[in-house]
Amino acid sequence: MPIFIWGRKAYAEELGYLVQECPQCRTVGPFRVVETKKKFTVYFVPTFSYSRKIYLLCPACQASFEVPAEHVDRVTASALSQSELSALVRALGESRQTPLQAVAEITTPTPETVVAHLVLEARFDGYWSTAQLTRLPSEVGVYLVYAGTRHEDITKVRLSRLIYVGYGQDIRSDIGAAVGEFSRHLLAGEELFFAYAAHLQAHEAERIRAALAFEHKPPANDPAICNRFPYEPCEVRVSGKCVLVKEFIKVP
Repeated sequence: MPIFIWGRKAYAEELGYLVQECPQCRTVGPFRVVETKKKFTVYFVPTFSYSRKIYLLCPACQASFEVPAEHVDRVTASALSQSELSALVRALGESRQTPLQAVAEITTPTPETVVAHLVLEARFDGYWSTAQLTRLPSEVGVYLVYAGTRHEDITKVRLSRLIYVGYGQDIRSDIGAAVGEFSRHLLAGEELFFAYAAHLQAHEAERIRAALAFEHKPPANDPAICNRFPYEPCEVRVSGKCVLVKEFIKVP
């Protein structure tokens, strides 16, 4: 009986550039137009695609925006190659506007492409106990606070509830200052455990925290945060050590 080895693999291809204003940082610049595909593989050889998406990547704030399906063909057809972009910038160098602003007016297919929603990603590391807080970084990030218990094997834990989703300029200090408040939500036999996602810009961490709190409504978060998402629509994708949190959230 033959044995088939199959799997899945993701691919990314840069299609060119589209100059426009970033809806997040408001910088006018050449966005990279990137196509991502997922393909089935047989004996590690890619066969056919089953998922295709187009993203615009801001050169200034590094935000990525997924292009709605109805605008994909228009955006890809309007993408400029590196040489085309350079030639157009040089040709418009004498414009009253800055060259990139002039290119944006010429190359942006429609204002609707700008409404492509923001995509934010965070990878969490964990799980740390209160006694291990010194291992957390002193930098900007998002953190998750859990209630849990120790496994029979002391190196493992059972996380039962998400208590709080936080954002701060200094993850370690912020958690340390609020441990007493978090502990009020513990039941008998439970203790606190933490996970964090660092390497984020402040505006990204703030939006990710708001999206997770809005979706999960942890008991220790302010109800005003849990019941209202105060930013433009976006997608949040999380991975890593973040049990009890949805991997994909689209808000509002």
